Amino acid sequence: MSKNTRDLNAVPDVSPMGDDEPPPQPLPLLDLDEILAYTPDPREEIWPDGILSAGLPTGLIGAPGVGKSRLALQAAICTILGWKFLGWETRGQGLKWLFLQTENSTRRLNFDLVAMTAHLTTEERAEVRVALRILNVSAMDFATIGMCDGHPDRARILATLDAWPADVVVVDPLRDA
Repeated sequence: MSKNTRDLNAVPDVSPMGDDEPPPQPLPLLDLDEILAYTPDPREEIWPDGILSAGLPTGLIGAPGVGKSRLALQAAICTILGWKFLGWETRGQGLKWLFLQTENSTRRLNFDLVAMTAHLTTEERAEVRVALRILNVSAMDFATIGMCDGHPDRARILATLDAWPADVVVVDPLRDA
């Protein structure tokens, strides 16, 4: 090979990330047998079949006004109490739910929750009282919330989660995520 020709198959001694960085490691991959052998931890399954699992996002999607917020609130109450929801077993009794929502006023929430909790016993209301919190949009100084890195609301959201560590966080509407 001449002095002016490079060996294109040679592995460089320097990482593409810089002289002092180790070379990047390949991404972890699973094969079919590893995936089929996986058994989920039943404690991670809040609702069955991965519909709502700890640590994973789930979306309720639909046109404005179809009742997604009400459905999510009813789901939270049923799950907190260990009741079936839409015929599904729930495994999240006692989990703490935080709704970061910017569309529903306290008046609307009152209307919905009066109807949803009217049939609850005193003990059941106490369970919901302990495990459910909803962002007070009437006391907010902004119209939307943002959780992306660099968004000014992120620190407030993280402080809220430090003060009231939720197991399930509902962001409503999704544009606020």
